[in-house]
Amino acid sequence: MKFGLIYNTAVAGTDPANLKAIARHADDLGFESFYVPEHIALYPGARVGAVEFAPDLPIADPLECLAFVAASTTTILLGTGVLLLPFHHPVGLAKRLATIDVLSAGRMRLLTIGVGSLPGEAAARRSRLRDPGPRSHQGISQRVPDDEPDAPRAIVTDVDRERIRRKPVLGGLINEWPTPPDARKTCRSPAGS
Repeated sequence: MKFGLIYNTAVAGTDPANLKAIARHADDLGFESFYVPEHIALYPGARVGAVEFAPDLPIADPLECLAFVAASTTTILLGTGVLLLPFHHPVGLAKRLATIDVLSAGRMRLLTIGVGSLPGEAAARRSRLRDPGPRSHQGISQRVPDDEPDAPRAIVTDVDRERIRRKPVLGGLINEWPTPPDARKTCRSPAGS
C-alpha cells in the first residue's frame, strides 16, 4: 500500500518553513506522493455543496508550491490535486509542468485535472467560459507526437503554433495524455497547412 499527502494552503497555510518541514517529513517517512490543490480565486459566497469558503483563505499556486517542495525533497512524487485546466494555456502549462519534472529529476508525475466547481473563478479571470468542459478537452487533445517515433512529444495549438520541446524526464507527464484520432487535424491552421 502506498500513501500520499495533500497539502492545502487554505488549511495548512503558506508559511514556507511549514511547507518545507511537512514535505520533508513525508519524504523521510516514505510517502509516495505530495499533492497541492488549486483554486484561482475565492470570493464572498464561494461554496461547494454545504461548504462555504472564506474569501481570505490563502490559496497558493500549486505548481509554484510543488517546485518549492521539489527543491526540499528527494524521492516523493509531486502532483496536483486538482489543477483547473480551463484556466491555463496548454503550452504554458506544459512548459511549467515539464520544467518542474526536469528540476525534480522526474518526480512531477501526478497531474490530476478538473474543470472547477466555483463559478466565480471564471469571472475573476474575466473569462466568458460558461462550459469549461470543451476547453479542458481541447487542452488535453492538443498533445501531438512528432513524426519521429523516438522524438520528444510536443504540444501544438492551432492559434499560435508554439511548440514545447522539453521532454519530461520520465516521459510520462504529457505523453500519457490521450490523443483523439483527429488530433493532428486540430493542430492545422484553417488553410490546412
